[in-house]
Amino acid sequence: MDYTRKLDIPEDSSSEEEQSESARAAAHADLPTNYAANLAKLYDMNDEIVAETHHTWEIADWRGFKDNRIVGPTFRCGDFDFNLLIFPLGNNSNNVAVYLEPHPPCITAEKEDGTVERTPVDPNWHCCAQFAIDMWNPDVPAARIFSQSHHRFLKSATDWGFSSFVGIQQLNSNWKATGAPLVSRSRVNITTYVRVLRDTTGVLWHDFVDYDSKKETGFVGILNQGATCYLNSLLQSYFFTKVFRQKVYAIPTAHDTPNSHGTFPLAVSLQRAFYKLQKACEPISTSELTSAFGWTSLDAFTQHDVQELNRILMDKLEARMKGTPIEGCLTDIFVGKMKSYIKCVDVDYESVRVEDFWDIQLNVKNTASLARAFENYIEVEMLEGDNQYDASGIGLQDAKKGVVFESFPPVLHLQLKRFEYDFVNDRLVKINDRYEFPESIDLKPYLDAESEGYEEDWDYQLHGVLIHLGDFSSGHYYAMLRPSLADEWYRFDDDRVFRATKRQVFDENFGVDVKPNADLAKLTRHEYQEYQNQRFTNAYMLVYVRKAKLAEVMVEVEDADIPLNVSRTIESELREQERVTREKQEQHLYARLNVFTTGSFQHYQGYEMGPTLVHQKLFHDELYAKESFPWHVRVLKTDTVASVAAQIAENFGLDPTQFRLWTMVHRRNATVRPDIPVDMEQTIGALQASKLELNLWVEEKNKELHVVKGLGNLVGASLTKTFAQLPPTDVLFATVSDDSDDVVVLLKYFDVKNQRLTGLTHAVVNKYSVIGSLIPLVNRLLGNDPFTKLSVYEELQVGSIDAHKLEATFYTSEVGSGDILVLQQELPGESEDSRQHEKSLDGPGFYTTAIDFYNFLLFRTQFSMRPKSASDDDAMVISDGAPASATKFDFWCSSKAPYAEFAGYVARKIGADPDYLRFFAVGYDGSKVPLGSGAALSSILLKHVPAYQSVTFEYETLPIPLADYEHKRAVTVHWLQGGIVHDTVYELLVPVSSTVTDVIHGVQTAVGFENEAVADVLVWAAFDHKFVELLPGERPLSQITDTLLIYCGIFPQEADILGRQASDDVEVVELRHPQEPAYERFELAQIRLITAFQYNKDARRTHGAPFIFILVKGEPFSKTKQRLQQLTDIPEADFLKKVKVTTCTKHGSVRLSVETADLARDALVLYDEIHEDEFLCLDHPERAPRRASGFEKPIVVS
Repeated sequence: MDYTRKLDIPEDSSSEEEQSESARAAAHADLPTNYAANLAKLYDMNDEIVAETHHTWEIADWRGFKDNRIVGPTFRCGDFDFNLLIFPLGNNSNNVAVYLEPHPPCITAEKEDGTVERTPVDPNWHCCAQFAIDMWNPDVPAARIFSQSHHRFLKSATDWGFSSFVGIQQLNSNWKATGAPLVSRSRVNITTYVRVLRDTTGVLWHDFVDYDSKKETGFVGILNQGATCYLNSLLQSYFFTKVFRQKVYAIPTAHDTPNSHGTFPLAVSLQRAFYKLQKACEPISTSELTSAFGWTSLDAFTQHDVQELNRILMDKLEARMKGTPIEGCLTDIFVGKMKSYIKCVDVDYESVRVEDFWDIQLNVKNTASLARAFENYIEVEMLEGDNQYDASGIGLQDAKKGVVFESFPPVLHLQLKRFEYDFVNDRLVKINDRYEFPESIDLKPYLDAESEGYEEDWDYQLHGVLIHLGDFSSGHYYAMLRPSLADEWYRFDDDRVFRATKRQVFDENFGVDVKPNADLAKLTRHEYQEYQNQRFTNAYMLVYVRKAKLAEVMVEVEDADIPLNVSRTIESELREQERVTREKQEQHLYARLNVFTTGSFQHYQGYEMGPTLVHQKLFHDELYAKESFPWHVRVLKTDTVASVAAQIAENFGLDPTQFRLWTMVHRRNATVRPDIPVDMEQTIGALQASKLELNLWVEEKNKELHVVKGLGNLVGASLTKTFAQLPPTDVLFATVSDDSDDVVVLLKYFDVKNQRLTGLTHAVVNKYSVIGSLIPLVNRLLGNDPFTKLSVYEELQVGSIDAHKLEATFYTSEVGSGDILVLQQELPGESEDSRQHEKSLDGPGFYTTAIDFYNFLLFRTQFSMRPKSASDDDAMVISDGAPASATKFDFWCSSKAPYAEFAGYVARKIGADPDYLRFFAVGYDGSKVPLGSGAALSSILLKHVPAYQSVTFEYETLPIPLADYEHKRAVTVHWLQGGIVHDTVYELLVPVSSTVTDVIHGVQTAVGFENEAVADVLVWAAFDHKFVELLPGERPLSQITDTLLIYCGIFPQEADILGRQASDDVEVVELRHPQEPAYERFELAQIRLITAFQYNKDARRTHGAPFIFILVKGEPFSKTKQRLQQLTDIPEADFLKKVKVTTCTKHGSVRLSVETADLARDALVLYDEIHEDEFLCLDHPERAPRRASGFEKPIVVS
């Protein structure tokens, strides 16, 4: 047995050398013979004790041990026998090693040789035990060393202990505290304390190697994609909310199909995830589901807010259920109602608002329990004294303000507010305080006594606890769930599922109040670790089910509930996976063959003999006819070439006497060409050797160039069809070897007129004949005039095409078997007819030589063209420009094509003048790079764009030629008209030397406002929707970076104040309130201009236009919010319902938050509340699509 893998450092080891004076005094009082006290030192694991005992091994002659492995006497604890294993001379170290070894109950049987065989009664036995080993001097018991540990003993780990229990040199050295050694006169005692614990959950101290959740619990876990543990815990909770699972299955998805990336829509993806959780035997993946969310792999490594994900998921499902028989079912399951009220004490007046809620957010800090948190939630606030309520039409009154629940849903989600903002340290922190929650709770005390159904039973039973382990910046999520009506709890921890005890569900997740430093100093290392673990492990979400609805909520989900399209699709996928797995297991027995024929060669256009032989960067399915691909077949390696030839003959309908097979080899220049004919009796395995796959070429002798007669001007499919009808020939196959004069070459033909390059056939030629001898034969094959001039090129390798001299021999030109020659008809000089023919072709270029066409094949790139994008609510103004065409199209073009060729083709396609087109290369992140006039495409593209990647370009039609346009600057301006939440985007074309004043005049031309209003136009720059600076008219545009957004609008009062503040002579301003006809005069010192921005819920999620707002000294909030409502142009009802007015620090911390509908705050004076370094903010939902994002990426489920 390998003892080198043992625990090197005891969990809690102490020596006389290390103990303090007080600890040594305690050690003297606590002698080894005080067995009860020493047994009590074993840590309290809060698990049921099955048995415990102690045993002392009295060693009379330690130095007399001859072996280095000593087995101690056996003693019993519970059903197990135990003994110690001692290595007196060390186990690969200079320290005494001591291990504990248990022995399970066994069946004994005597073997023929007289030995006894012991077989465990339970072959899968295990024993969870705490133990301590106390080595002490029998003469001076205070000289001792005591160490403890614990272990899950099983057949693969039958002993555990300490590899470095005590140094060998220390055994005989006098200990400082006692003046005596551990071993005295070769005598030493070793007392072993053992406590066997009941493994209630089945995983106590489990290492989870080969753990099978399905086998042990009946449930499967979910794989963590990186940081998706929060999603996994939420998904498991929803899965075991069985009525929800049933409703998700009921969504009609039979016609929902995956997109081009193979991603199913959200509803189907969730159905598939639930089906796998219900049927799978191994942990499932959520990658399919997160892809349906629209998430990238980066999102999977980002911890999102669980509550936000919960709500967005419900919104998406609700939208998908609309118009179906289950519309509104989620509301029936998860939605309750609460009533907010303000009730006057002395008059009969009450303001009430009833709202739906999907979950309830409860305070943790200073509440201590769930019941106290509910009491805190509905606690009544008295509005009195300076804080009286202004009742409409009555005036200021004492009033009670509060919240009470009208109803609770069958499934109640409680969000515990474990995270809050620390204004002192300017960061979010986690609240780890103790917070108790019960197994059942009566919620009737928190209901409105006048609500419908109040008299019913409102008892709720806990069915889920979602837990966070860690602090704010990092941690792990898992769930404790009660999957059925049975009183059984399980821990769902990513891919692992195991049973849990009530203590683990409740006590261990309440959290722990912080202890004073003085108390922490008294804790042992073990106690401190337990304190830290308990403090940072706590519940953040609770799922309660109404007891009266338990049968409905926890209804069993039957196979009949599962959509057939889901079960059949997944079962089909599983069968395919099994087939692929089986093939992989058997692949060593088989060889993969790719069979190339004359027919596939004639359908092919490209380098090499077929599409599977070209480099991956040149491959795209769209480029090749399906007939050009080789025949793929899987055969046994023991099959002979002859048997494979028979299969080929049957598949292609060939006469076996008319063809032979050649092996194809990878040449040093990275090409794959026919090499030599193969022996028909050879096995495929011998032929394949170490190759992953074997390429074979079928040489058909009745299709050889000398054999076929003139067929006319046929290429491609028509040539293949004609070749298939050729009769057999008696011509013998040429002898091809190093000693023979014959070589077999492959011929391609470049049809210049139709811009096609295709295979023709093969030719057997004498290597000493001239290359020009092929020309009359090819002319005869194609039906050309026999004297038609043809040029001959050789396809050496990808990117290398050479012209050959016709009078040179094949031998001197180094043309051998398997080489590819390309022929083309020479064209006279360019004519008007050829130019018109070029324009009629469906492509940008016209190539007059095979070399040029091969270069096109090498660099051809798929361009995806679309008009320059603009938001639906934007207006594009480029002086008096014409609108761009709305045509979208794709085409193939060489990335090395000149600008004129590229622009000319696009112009022909959309019916525009190429000189007036402007192009933008669009990056994967949406960034756009303009293509300058006359610039080569290669200047902004990769050196070699892979064929499988399309390049997106946008185009627009300019009002002036692009060459002239490039001397101007396009400026995007957000024009605010009719409120700051409504902006229209204009793109202005101005000279590069323009100033902000020129921009104002450009906007005036586009919008059409009067000259008198120009003085009241304010222009400012913003970044991330926050105010940067006002832009004076004389500011050159060259000093404004492209990263800034430019906003402008007509703001007479703000412009007037700014002008007066700049003058030393004027100290009075006039302002008019929205609901008052007359102007009111104010001292300039009573006015403050403050910058403001808008956000939704989180101050980091900014949106819309920042703006300048006028604060008036002494103005109550009732008037201020009216001016804000006028400035935003949000309808008054919506403004009061959806907008909060807040103040934010420069770090984004919200200090003051006021609901506009809260009449009790109408007396507030914002002038006095807002600090000099703060922003005024409006917290409300975005009313227009975002045009720029903040720094923090929100959750998006597309």
